[in-house]
Amino acid sequence: MERIKSKEEEILADLESKREKAIQEGYEQGQGMAVEEAYQKLKQENEENELKYKLLYEQLEQEKKEWEEHKRVNSERFQQEQRLETCRLAVQIADKIACQLIDVSDEVLVTYFEEVMKSVEEASKQVFVRIHPLTYGRLKEKGYNLFHENMQFVSDPLLKKADLIIETDRTCMDYSVSSRLKQIEKWIHRVINDVD
Repeated sequence: MERIKSKEEEILADLESKREKAIQEGYEQGQGMAVEEAYQKLKQENEENELKYKLLYEQLEQEKKEWEEHKRVNSERFQQEQRLETCRLAVQIADKIACQLIDVSDEVLVTYFEEVMKSVEEASKQVFVRIHPLTYGRLKEKGYNLFHENMQFVSDPLLKKADLIIETDRTCMDYSVSSRLKQIEKWIHRVINDVD
């Protein structure tokens, strides 16, 4: 009986050993599976975060490009407006200077008047030249011949001293300093707009 008991103990010990081994293997296998599962979960979360950060980075890059483009366009628009404003101011200053020169200097007045009169077409049958009364008087005083065969000079108090309007049977031409400078200003505006 002792033998049986010894065999029984041996079998129980062997079973216990196998049970512990199975438990250990199951534990290790479960632990490995848990570690693998945790690893896969972390890997998936990492990939999702990577994708989120990539999308966020791309969105920020796009916003940066849009902001830089907006900044460039606004800078160009501001520069354009500054050039046009500078042109407008230059024309206003030139207008004041030219009008003052014509107002002060009889020589400048006569030269200006002769220059304009050369541009009047001889072919017109009748030409009316409208000028300010003081300008009319100054030209007459300086001995400028205000009597031409096909021209009639008209004193017009509504005009400025530097204004000169020529009316022919074909057209009406404004030779005032202001209007000539406005034409120059328009031309400069077109050039500025074409450059941009």
